[in-house]
Amino acid sequence: MNILETYYTYAKLSQAAYIDLSSVADPLSSAEIVKAAYSKEQQRVPEFLAKNIFGVGDNTNPNDTWTMLSPYYKTGSWLGSSTGHSDPTSGFAGMLLSNPVYGKVLSIAGTEPTNGAS
Repeated sequence: MNILETYYTYAKLSQAAYIDLSSVADPLSSAEIVKAAYSKEQQRVPEFLAKNIFGVGDNTNPNDTWTMLSPYYKTGSWLGSSTGHSDPTSGFAGMLLSNPVYGKVLSIAGTEPTNGAS
């Protein structure tokens, strides 16, 4: 894998961290993550790119498909708590993803330090 492909892969994953999974019934379901990514409410990741990242659809490469291991967003009862593990005040969010070629990658969304600050 050349360096440009590696940079592109990490750039795709950095966008994935911005997907809000708080309303998704199963945040480990690739199809549900893809729907949330390009939903009208979020429009975080284009549909084609979301499908490419999470291996949904016909034109996917198994070596470039990512699996969600752990979302860092409010996920409700799925995690056994009503609050999940997010930090809405700072805007921090992230995802732990896995791929057979790259291994595990922690994708982190940018924060908004002035959001809710006094």
